[in-house]
Parts: sequence; structure tokens; C-alpha cells
Amino acid sequence: MRKWLRDFALGVLRHPGFAYATILLLQLKVIWGLWRFRDLTSGDTSSYFITAYDWYRNGHLLITWSPLYTSFYGAILYLSTDAYVATIAHRLITVLVLSVLVLAFMRKLLPPAIAWLMAAWWVVLPIDFDAMYEVHIFTVIPIVLVLLAILYKPGPIGRGWAVAILIVTTFLMRNEFLLTTLLFATTAICWDARRKVVNWRPVYAVPAAAACLLIFFYYVRSNDRPISGMLQRKHTLNICQTYAFGYQQRTSDWKGSPWTECQQLMTRVYGVPEPTLSQALFKNPQAMLGHFWWNLKLLPDGLEVLLFNCMFGSITPDYIPQPIHPAWAALAGLITLSITTVGLVMLWRDRRYWWEFWLSDRVWAWIAMGCVIVVAGAVIITQRPRPSYLLSLGLILRAIVGMCLFAIVRRIPQFVRAAPAAPAGFLLVIVLTPPYYFRHANAPRPLLDGYRRLEPFEQRLRNPGSGLVATGWAPDLCNYLTKSRACQPLDFRDMRRELTDQAGWDKVLDKHRATLFYADATVMADAQGREFVADAASYGWRVLGFEDESGASWSVLGRSSPDSISTRAVLQIPDIAGPDSGVTLGQGWYDLETFPGGYFRWVDNDAQLTLRPHKPGPISILLDIEAGPSLKGALLSMQVLSDGQNLRTITARGRQTLRFEVPESRVALRLHVDSVNAPVPHDQRILNFRVFRIATF
Repeated sequence: MRKWLRDFALGVLRHPGFAYATILLLQLKVIWGLWRFRDLTSGDTSSYFITAYDWYRNGHLLITWSPLYTSFYGAILYLSTDAYVATIAHRLITVLVLSVLVLAFMRKLLPPAIAWLMAAWWVVLPIDFDAMYEVHIFTVIPIVLVLLAILYKPGPIGRGWAVAILIVTTFLMRNEFLLTTLLFATTAICWDARRKVVNWRPVYAVPAAAACLLIFFYYVRSNDRPISGMLQRKHTLNICQTYAFGYQQRTSDWKGSPWTECQQLMTRVYGVPEPTLSQALFKNPQAMLGHFWWNLKLLPDGLEVLLFNCMFGSITPDYIPQPIHPAWAALAGLITLSITTVGLVMLWRDRRYWWEFWLSDRVWAWIAMGCVIVVAGAVIITQRPRPSYLLSLGLILRAIVGMCLFAIVRRIPQFVRAAPAAPAGFLLVIVLTPPYYFRHANAPRPLLDGYRRLEPFEQRLRNPGSGLVATGWAPDLCNYLTKSRACQPLDFRDMRRELTDQAGWDKVLDKHRATLFYADATVMADAQGREFVADAASYGWRVLGFEDESGASWSVLGRSSPDSISTRAVLQIPDIAGPDSGVTLGQGWYDLETFPGGYFRWVDNDAQLTLRPHKPGPISILLDIEAGPSLKGALLSMQVLSDGQNLRTITARGRQTLRFEVPESRVALRLHVDSVNAPVPHDQRILNFRVFRIATF
């Protein structure tokens, strides 16, 4: 390679602009389609959404539940209060910011080429951008900021700000980092005090005071004071759930839900429903030590998922299934272990050189990483080696592998000579890396579908005591739709189990004060669910919206009783023929139904209406109409009849707005279609057409 070209390539390799631009391009390509194919996040995120919305509207939050994260989530709501838009946007921003911070950290710790490779390893792995809950990804940001403060400002000032960031992280993000904070702060302060660094006290005191002011700011805006009881409850419930889940994995004598029924198991094993960790160790040390040992046995698989997105074993270290690829996990693990082992041996043999040449300026970053590893070890033992809990550990392990790789390539001249080709290699990685979410292009998004289908009726759920019946997603739908705790989630499967000969759907739903019933494909596939939807009127319910296309059947039902709050809201909606339309509806129309942005009435056949002309002469009629499923795809051919005479025949395919005239003497009309009257799945009615609006003009 010519010298000028080599120098140019090395200049590009070292230039931070090229590194950050390419890592962002790689991250964007990997996550492209996130907003098109990812479902709305369930579980913890939907609960955080309520707190985030409270922050957005009222400036309040819960200080015991990651307030730094929820205030960020709430800030995104200024862009859009739509739950899906806000949730996707805050994940996207978190992932992109973190990709830049990870590269910045690696570039201060390692040579440019190896730093980019380690950052790319972070960027492409799904666990780092597609973790189940966004809060776990967000938690890595303050840890990286700690390391950057140490690396970009070596000495007491950097360490002082690192301690301050750790204090904020402990109290406003994850309480388990208290151990990291104490270890690092004690080590750093003792070191500077022993070395009698000039003015070391204000160097630590000023940043710590700023951290305390920030914590106080959040504290005065919190809704969960006093916090001691909340923290105690948070801890004991966590111990209860994690122990129950692990117990269920390793034994078969308890079949309850680890999330809602763990208290039964804890009472049996420890004598109290929700013991603290110390109480559990005291009351039954053998049982808790068995829990610890089980978590340690899961550690190899947990690290494999953390670093390679797959595992060798068959028992998930997570709470959800993880990809099982024994061959790839074994190969990737062997390569990583070999690089680490050989690199550590080389570093030790040349330790004086490496200390003077590289490590002495960066040793405090490695000390901080060691403090984080201690906390990760405690989490692994007491909780489980869940990869999303260990993302900071995954970053540190990449740093270790990168340092070992640095020690190896330094001894191999061919690698050094190949450095100018690195920029082209980085671009090739971007080109060859496939977008992650496109492989899920056809995957269902049941929570998002439910959210969109129920959005028009969210007002019905905001009344205190209202209830939503759904399968599996009821708590998340309640949280996202009402943005509060007003809605009571009701699981369809629980409701169905309560059905008896004496207690039908009406009594079961009345007992639980159900307001809306969301019948998704799972409910429609259930015989009792189909029976309720098909015969809803006999139970005092009515269909508010439905769809039956491409096998994706669903219905939304609400109470028909005029005494219900939700029905009164429906009765305020204008009809398809408003007071000024010049039209009065007669017999043959089904009940008024709503959908996002409008309302309509279905018709079997021979719907009747009476015209009220505004002026003498022929009457002009506007008809917004759509063919129905009972036509089985045939062209809608409608006769406008009056006293048995066909005044006009109109045709439509799909939804159309038609305008036509009838003689002024003909004011009583009947709309008749020729149809095969095909039955509609999950609906007892014949649905030949529906009308969105009818008026004279």
C-alpha cells in the first residue's frame, strides 16, 4: 500500500468522527424497523408509563421506582402522548445514546480499531437493544458516565464526579448499586486522603452535594413518601418472586404462579409470606442456599446469552425463553475464553510494560469496573443471572476481552500492518449486518393491536372501578389506555373458570364490574368466548367494534344497560342521520357502533328511512356506504324502493360516498340488496352493508 494511502487510512481509523458515524450507522441499521415490527412493551414498562405520565402532567413520580428513568420517559410524552410512539421513541433514543457512550468509553480504554470492534459487539447484540424492558438498557447509561468521568478527567476531580454519579444512580435508578458506590467511594477517598492530595475534600464534597440536591428535587416530587415501607415491600416481593420462579424450575411439587402466588410457597418454606433476604437465610438457610446454588448453575448460560445471544443449555437463566444454539454458544465461548486466557497471560508476563505504557492512566476505570462486578455477583447469586440485569457486566467483559485482544495483536506484526484496512472492514460490517427486526416482520403484535382497537373506548375505562376483560394483556392495556390505576384488569381465563350453570356471563361480569370486553383471536378460538360474543345482547352487552379479515377475528363489547356510565357516553355520539340531516331512521337498522374517527350502523336488509325535504323538487341524498361480509366479496347492488317501486339501483364496491336523487313525492324509502346472506363468523347477524352517514342536501 502506498504511503500516502496508508497514512490516510490510519488517519481515518483514528478520527473520532469516522468512528462515531459508523457505529451510529451500524446501530441504526441493526434496529431499523423497530417502529414497524416491535410490539408495545408489556409488563414493567406499562407500569412505568403510568408514573411517566404523572410526571408529564403533574410533575410527580415514585422515588422508589427508578425516577431518573421515569422522568426521561415522561419527557418523551411532550413529543407524543401516544403510548406506542412514546415507548418506541424512548427505547430508540436510549439505544442510540448508549451506542455513542459505549464507543466513547472503549476509545478511552483501548486502541481505535479494537475499541470500535468491542462497541460493534455491543451494538449488534439483541440483548443490548431489544431487552424486554427499556429500564434495564437505560440503567447502563449512568455506569458508562461514571467510567467516562474517570477516563476523561483523570485524578481526584474525575473520581469525585464518578462518586456523585454513583450516588445518583443508587438513589434514583437501582438501589443495588449502593455496594458499588460504597466500595468505590471508600477506595477513592482513602487513596486521595492518604496521598494528601491538595483540596481533596471539596473535590468530592461539591459533586456529592450536587447529587444530593438532585435527589432532593426528586424526593419532594415523589408520591411514595415515606419511602422505607415502599423499599421494604419492593425488596420482600422481589425475594418472593425470584425464589418462587427458581424453585419452580428445579422442582415439580409447586404449580402456582411465581408472580401472583409466590406467598403460598414462601409461607410453606420460610413460615412467612414475604420474608426479607436475611429473614429467609435465618429461617431456612438450606432452602436459600439451594436457591443461591441454582442461580450459580445458571450462570454459564446467562453469560452466553449476555455475550452471544444464545446458550448451550436448555434451562433459561431469564424469566422468558432464550435462543438455544449449543454449537454456536460453545464455539463463541471457546474463542472468547481463549482470547481472554492468552491475553491475560501476556499482560501478566509483560506487566511492567503494560502498567507504564497503558494501564497506569486507566487503572481507576478498572477499579470502578471491579466494583460493578461485585454488585453483579450479588445480583447473580440472590436474584438469578438474568442477562438484562447484567448489561453493565456485559460491557465490562467486552472491555476485558478487548484489552486481552490488544495484548495479543501487539505481538503479531501482521495485525499491526493490516490496521489501514480497518476502516474498509468497518464499512463492510455495516453492509453485511442484517436489520434485526425485519426477521420478525410477520410476527404478531397482540398488545399493540389491543391498544389500537381499544383506544376509541379508553374514556369508558377511566372511571374509577371500571374493568377490562382481556386475555393476558389486561393489566398492560389498562395502564396504557387509562394512564392511571383507575382500570381493573380482568383475565378472560379467570372469568371463564367462574362460569357455572347458575352463574352465566352476565353474573360473572357483573360481579367483577366489567366495563369493556376485548375478545381477541384467543377468545374467539374459545367456545365459551365465542358464545358470549355471539349472544352478547342476551347478557346485556353489545358489540362496539369488530373485524373478521384474514383470520384475525376480534370484537370489542360494552354494556348495553343505560344505567352504565360507559353506555351514557355512547348515547352522546351523533347517529348516522343527525338532527339536521333531513332523515329519520325506521326499522331494519342494527344498533349504532363506533370506530376510531366515526360511527356506523350495520344492515341485514330492507332498512327503512323517512326523508324530510329541505326544499321543493327532487330530493338529493348523500349516502356513505360500505359492502359487508355477508356479500362474500360480491359487488353491492342496492335497490332504493318506495311502495314496492324501484326508484333507483346503486352499486358500490368497498366503501363509497354516493349521491343520487329521488322524486319529492317519495319520502318513505327502503334499501334492499340482493345477497347470499352468508353467515359471519362469531356474529349471529347477517351483515350485508353498513352506513356511515345518510343525509339530504
